[in-house]
Amino acid sequence: MKMRAAMIAATLVAFAAVSGAALAAEDTAVVAKPATTDVAKSPQAAQPPAVKKSKPHSHVQEKTGVAPDPAPARTLTAEEKAARDKMHQHQRDAK
Repeated sequence: MKMRAAMIAATLVAFAAVSGAALAAEDTAVVAKPATTDVAKSPQAAQPPAVKKSKPHSHVQEKTGVAPDPAPARTLTAEEKAARDKMHQHQRDAK
């Protein structure tokens, strides 16, 4: 039982030491960082970067070399719309 308690205590002490060292290193890194930068001197830095538009990515095109045709949009018939409306009911609609 004493061995188990000693192992737990040693683990906690080691964890605290590593955490303390990491926090101390993190704090010194913040202090060592310069307070100002030369961003204002650069004419390109004043402008925001341009947004690049990319076309949709197709894995089929990567494998076969040919892009698949997009599926046409399917419109519902009046019967399908009625069936969907009949199926989709809420409790508040039954009042």
